[in-house]
Amino acid sequence: MPRNRTITPEHFIVFVLITCLSLAGRTGYGQKMTIRDTVQVNELMKITGDSISANAQKCLELSERALQISKEIGYTLGVGRSLNSRGEALVRLGKYDLAIKDHLEAIRIGQKYHFKRTEAAGYLNLMIPLEELGRNEEAFKSCQKATKLFEDLNDTVGIGWGYIDLANVMFDMGFNEDAITFTLKGAGLFRAIHKLDVTAFAYSSVAAVYQDSHKYKEALVYLRHTISLSDSVHNAGPLPLAFLNLGVCYEELGLRDSASYFYRKAYDGFEINGDMSNKLKAIFNIGSLYYSQGKVDSAKKYHQMAYDLSAKIQHRDMEASSLRMLAKIANVNGDYKKAFEFRDKAADLKDSLLNAGKVKELAALTKKFEIKEAEQKNLSLETQNSLQKIKLQRKDILLYGSAVLLILLSGTGFLLFRHRKLRANQKLMELEQKQLLAQINPHFIFNCLNSIQQFVVQNDTMNANRYLADFAMLMRQTLDNSKDGIISLKREIEYLENYLSFEHMRFEDKFTYTLTCQPEIDIDNIEIPSMIIQPFVENAIRHGICNLEARNGILSIRFHKKDGFLFCEIDDNGIGLEESRKIKAQAFIKYQSHGMELTTRRLALVSKMQSADYNVTISDRPGIDGRSEGTHVVIKFPLLT
Repeated sequence: MPRNRTITPEHFIVFVLITCLSLAGRTGYGQKMTIRDTVQVNELMKITGDSISANAQKCLELSERALQISKEIGYTLGVGRSLNSRGEALVRLGKYDLAIKDHLEAIRIGQKYHFKRTEAAGYLNLMIPLEELGRNEEAFKSCQKATKLFEDLNDTVGIGWGYIDLANVMFDMGFNEDAITFTLKGAGLFRAIHKLDVTAFAYSSVAAVYQDSHKYKEALVYLRHTISLSDSVHNAGPLPLAFLNLGVCYEELGLRDSASYFYRKAYDGFEINGDMSNKLKAIFNIGSLYYSQGKVDSAKKYHQMAYDLSAKIQHRDMEASSLRMLAKIANVNGDYKKAFEFRDKAADLKDSLLNAGKVKELAALTKKFEIKEAEQKNLSLETQNSLQKIKLQRKDILLYGSAVLLILLSGTGFLLFRHRKLRANQKLMELEQKQLLAQINPHFIFNCLNSIQQFVVQNDTMNANRYLADFAMLMRQTLDNSKDGIISLKREIEYLENYLSFEHMRFEDKFTYTLTCQPEIDIDNIEIPSMIIQPFVENAIRHGICNLEARNGILSIRFHKKDGFLFCEIDDNGIGLEESRKIKAQAFIKYQSHGMELTTRRLALVSKMQSADYNVTISDRPGIDGRSEGTHVVIKFPLLT
């Protein structure tokens, strides 16, 4: 969700001569503070606040100068404000860890010297780099603290920004309706006090939420409000981000010329104000738009620029996305070696991101364990003190206490024994599931290698190379999905799309396929067991469609929700179940059915482990003359919460 705002609330710019004089002896930063020096710092902070939206690098230089002067003259309030200012400039330049350090130091100064506004601004600004690093829970708590401080100060502007930043975190956590509600509350406060420039920023944020919900026409309404308000107050700050989002909306609505125009205006704006993170998005979107139009050379140029910039500012997710696009472009150009290298780099980068995430998770778990261990030690000490008191009481009370303790120990022992038994049974089922999954992988790999062998036998070198490159990427996905066991629906759909593209090339024009998903399904947050759907799709292609003689095959895959379940329906117009069994029986084919058999066993096992209803139904599609016109498969997944 976009956020482009000045660091310091307007109240910080008020002339503070009396406060400056009272602070002269309260810090060790410098020796002597004069009125002239503090005025100079305040003027620097005013210029810094005005320049943040236009030029992040200039803001960084001015805030560092203000920080240096504040330390030299012992102006503690100026130190805190300068740190907050420098922190937001660092965020604009993509240096999130350094920004966090500055805001934490500003918060510490605010708490020590009771500068509530400095403390509140620190918490509000700290939320942004935390959110950029994916630490949403910490960002939400930081924003709550800021909003509470601004409410205590009756600061309308601060409260408004608190609402908008709370909305930012809610947006990133998937609560889009709440995000819109809080953003509009913030915009209402700004409008009430005639702060039209920040109202424009708020409307831009509302547009981003609608855009994420694929409501592009609603997003366009608020983006036009943003541009209109910015023009009316002659503030160009919100415009580049508004242009970027306008480009996205127009592209999604199929208006590519308009999308290209606004992407370029956004790029020019970010180039001027030094916002590297959003400049990167504009470059990537321009390259992707060129690729969708078949302008491969232009697409290559912009995705190379995106890769270079993402590496420079260490935006790893965008770096991996740029590599994947460069791989696609190289593949189109017939440079399969380069395509493989780009995909390999992207996969390595993804692995490093996963490993970094695991390290953070491990550190968090270690910290939780240490806290839990300390709590247990405290609990143990309290228990010992209680027992000591009991020993000093009468023998009857001691006997009763011992009897109660014995009962508790017996009950605890029974519960522990039962828990361990349940855990042992669960581990056995998990091992069995892994065994089944391990059997599915060789089955799938055998079929793929068999297809590559056919190209080699036919001396079709070009298709063999293309097939091998796609096979390498598909194997990477297969191994990743098998390793995780449970994956998001988005990953499963991406995997199926790659697999279908792979098989479509293998069988040339033997069949066509469609893969659709109900719009309201949250594919990012719904999780299903991996490697469940692919064996049924493979069976439909190899045993149903590929045995057709008089017509081309049609394969349809649909995802939809109903009554708390996710359904995947697979339809083909192949020869049907009965004819397929006859052909396999005549040819003595046995291995093809293993994938479906193992998958069905896995689903039964997962149902037992999770006490949930996973199941598969397979049936013939009856034709007009009573003969089968294909096969219908329905896979049912419970939507776990």
